[in-house]
Amino acid sequence: MVAVPREVVASARQHPLLRGLLPTKIGFFPEAEDHLHECKERVDHTGFMYCSKGRGWCELRGQRHEVQAGMLMISPSNEVYAHGADTNDPWTVSWFQVVGEDVSPILGELGTTLDNPVVPLPQNPQWQSLFEESLATLERGYTPAHLIHSAHTLGHLLSALLWQRHQHPGQPDPGARIAHCIEFMKRNLDQPLRLPMLAAMAGMSPARFKQHFKQHTGYPCIEYFIRLRMQQACRLLDTTDLSVKAIADHVGYADPLWFSKAFRAVTHLPPSAYRQRSAS
Repeated sequence: MVAVPREVVASARQHPLLRGLLPTKIGFFPEAEDHLHECKERVDHTGFMYCSKGRGWCELRGQRHEVQAGMLMISPSNEVYAHGADTNDPWTVSWFQVVGEDVSPILGELGTTLDNPVVPLPQNPQWQSLFEESLATLERGYTPAHLIHSAHTLGHLLSALLWQRHQHPGQPDPGARIAHCIEFMKRNLDQPLRLPMLAAMAGMSPARFKQHFKQHTGYPCIEYFIRLRMQQACRLLDTTDLSVKAIADHVGYADPLWFSKAFRAVTHLPPSAYRQRSAS
């Protein structure tokens, strides 16, 4: 969970690119056993919580609503509410809280009301990818640049929710889900590959994900990821004066020697020789 400090939120709300939508908190709770949250005071933020697994519930204005996988739950601003995980099948939820001028119109488009704060939405791997990007951005800092990127990434996520809500498409086919995961991998070449997270993003078990990934790409997931890293390394060697160590850092290798070994395994040349050949 990441919480933006209150003083930062107060200042950021004056920024023209953040007046419409500004994240104040964002987090991910996997299989959140004993999760219970009671908001006993009226607050100005609105919460969006998506259940990807398990079950839970929410209470608003004296009414209890059941929440299960594939449902989006809204915790509206200026209301007293409570929500929690099911005792026997605790939910896995991705959630964020936002403020801004665009929040009320977004809720109107989603069709949520105080009497019906829960809407069904089939899982889409694009949402998880955008959510992870927004969360990772705020984990790195709260500068205006961090806040703008995180906010607009959440804006993209919400527009995708609205699109699916209005279009009512079925679950994306496995090829589309793998493609979304590959885009996520490309945006996170400097991070470790987390197969369980990618499988969850695609809505598959790890074993099924590995099977579909190789079927659609021709490579095992880890080998494909290494090749993505080396492609980016080649671009940096071709187009920049960055040192081999700096390029290794850019593509997720803390040890330049280990990077050079991986690079040579893919390109059959060490990084320095590749750069010299490209320059000639």
